[in-house]
This record gives sequence, structure tokens and C-alpha cells, in this order.
Amino acid sequence: EHPIHGLDPELTLRGLYTYDWPDDSEAITGLTDWIWQESDGQEHERLRAAEAAVGLIENLYGQKNEFLDTGAKVGNNPNAAITEINPTLAESLSRIFFTHIDSFGLSWTGDGNEAEVLDRERAKYLPLFNEGDVAVFLDEDSRQNYIQLLMANEEIAPNILLAVVDHEQRTLGSAFFDGDYSPEEYSNESGRLHGLANGAMIAEIESRIEESEAAFEEAKNEAQVKWETAYKVAAEFTSGAAPGFAGDVLGTGAGVLEVILEDPMKDYVSDKVNEEMEGYKDKLDQGQRMSDRVNGGHDEARWHIELQLAHVLLKEGIIDLKDLEGAGVLVGEDENINLPISPNEWSDGHSVKKNNMRSIIENASIPGVPEGEVANLIDEYVEAYLESFNEAPGRH
Repeated sequence: EHPIHGLDPELTLRGLYTYDWPDDSEAITGLTDWIWQESDGQEHERLRAAEAAVGLIENLYGQKNEFLDTGAKVGNNPNAAITEINPTLAESLSRIFFTHIDSFGLSWTGDGNEAEVLDRERAKYLPLFNEGDVAVFLDEDSRQNYIQLLMANEEIAPNILLAVVDHEQRTLGSAFFDGDYSPEEYSNESGRLHGLANGAMIAEIESRIEESEAAFEEAKNEAQVKWETAYKVAAEFTSGAAPGFAGDVLGTGAGVLEVILEDPMKDYVSDKVNEEMEGYKDKLDQGQRMSDRVNGGHDEARWHIELQLAHVLLKEGIIDLKDLEGAGVLVGEDENINLPISPNEWSDGHSVKKNNMRSIIENASIPGVPEGEVANLIDEYVEAYLESFNEAPGRH
């Protein structure tokens, strides 16, 4: 209970958020909308909002998954989460995640959950943060639970993945262009966030499948399809080919996260997920396995990071589509030509294209990176990325 007014915050939230409000929860979102709205305010406003975010995320973790498993039926789900019952609330909660996504990748010291305005000394050790920024420090279980709550809403879930992919590309870009930290310091954050989101998604998918020994593998494969789709949409964004991203949006220089924040419920991904799921089912029928970018081992993880770096280099103008086209490494046709997200997308000349792609990346002239050092930096990045990914809670 609260020491002054005697109310139990978790019990209060449970009463408000598990009720199916007739206005689609528009009234109760006032409890959370201000948290993301004040994230661009004065320092005291940003800190107050971040402290509220910490308290909210802690209390939504709950003791018995009351917010994930409400016992209410929504559609075909007999045990819906609060984000399925109240979609407007889900949008509001997702905006808090998008606002603090960089904090969701931070390591946690175990000294308690808190929000902090970073001074110069503190910011010096946190990639992606600057002096005066507000960072949120949360235990990993609370973070993963919050992500799973968002994943439960099928309209928002694809954009959560897209935002995580965007975070990965931003950390890669900072690692190779900022020069303030060693690559592994950035990749720790990226791998940790990817691991948290992956564990949350698998847990959410698995909760909707009838319990069996094969349930986890089925959930893992479906999660892999959804990740690959998110990476493909991000790749099309880089190349200016994704519907909704092209034209005037790219002309403003807006990034993926900025576009998502304009409308977290807008769907950029699910049609492609459905297409990919059909291909995935065909693969299973033919006895093939899904390619695993991270769990497949160091070589597959290295290719994953290399190709993501290529997208960053393309976005930064270090390499261009003409160079890539000349090397024969692009995929797609007409206006949908873009960089692959996996070597498996090359249907022919596989080994030649891999060599050509690797040569372009490792010989790129990146400002501040000594000639011939790109390959070593990628190796350092991959090792730390895998370590943080695998240490994240949940099953992978």
C-alpha cells in the first residue's frame, strides 16, 4: 500500500486496465499519455515522466502475470492481455517504449529501478546517451514483461520489432561512426534489447499454442519469420522502397522510429509476415529448417551484423546502390530492389555474391576507422552481441 493514501498501485492498475471500457480505453490513457508527452519537456518534466515510466513498468510486471493473463476473452484468445482488451491503452504504452527504447538495452546494476538525468561523467559510459539526457534503469524481467504486453497486441507487435531493428542499425552506425566507444560497448546494448524482445515474442507466441513438446520450436520458428520480415521492411526503408516510407517521408530525413511514433498502430509489416509465413510452412513441408540469424552460430550472426552494417553504410552514403548493383548483390526487382538481410536471399551465385558483399563492406572507407580494421571491429561487435543476446532472460 502507498504510505500516504493507502492505495495499492498494482491493484489500482489491475482494476482500471483489465476492464473492457466502452470508449476503447480512451479515458484511462490519460494516466499514461503524459509520460511520453513530457519526454520532450524541460529537464524536471522529463525526469518526472521517466520516474513515472519506471513505476508503471514495475507495477505492470505484477506477481502472477495478472496483466498478461487476465482471463478475459478477446477474439480467439480466451486469456487476453490488457493490451488486447484496451487497444488505445496499448498504443499509449507502446509510445512509452518507443520513447525509452535506448534505455531498454542498458545493463542493469541490480541497485534498484530508477530514472536519472545523466551528468557528463555518467553519460560518458553510456553509448547513445548524452549529458542531460534522461535514462531509465530497469531490471530485465520487468523490461521483458513490458515488451511482451505490447507484443500481445497484434497491431502493435510488428512495429515493436521494427523499432528494435532500427535500434540495432542506430547502434551499429554509432559504433562505427562515433568512435567514442569500442564496438562491443554498443553491441552489448543492441544484443541485450534483441534478446529481451526475442524472448518476449517467443513467450507470447507460445502462450497461444496448445502445450506440447513441439510448442517451443513452433513459437521459435514463427518468431524467426516475424524478425526476418521486420528486417526486410527496414531494408526497404533504407532503399526507399517500402510503402508508406517512400517519397516525402524519406525526403524529411525521418528515421524508422520517428515514422512509427507518428502512428504506432499503422501496419507496415503484417502483410509481409503473412507472405513469409506461407513460405515458412512450405519449407517445413519440404523438411527444411528456418535460418537462424543469431542462434545459428557465429558465422550466421556475423553475416547478420555485416549485412546490417551494409544497410547503415548505404544510409550514410559510404556505399551506394550502383556499387552494390555492379557487384550483383542486390535482391528484388524494379522499384523493390534493395540489399538482402541474409545470404539466403541470393538464389544463385551464392559464394561469389558473399565474397563480393564482404569485400565491399570490409573495404569501405569509414571515417575514423583505420584501413583494414573493419573486419576486426565486426568480429568484436559480433562476440559481444551474441553474449548479451544469450544472457537475456527467456527462451531463445
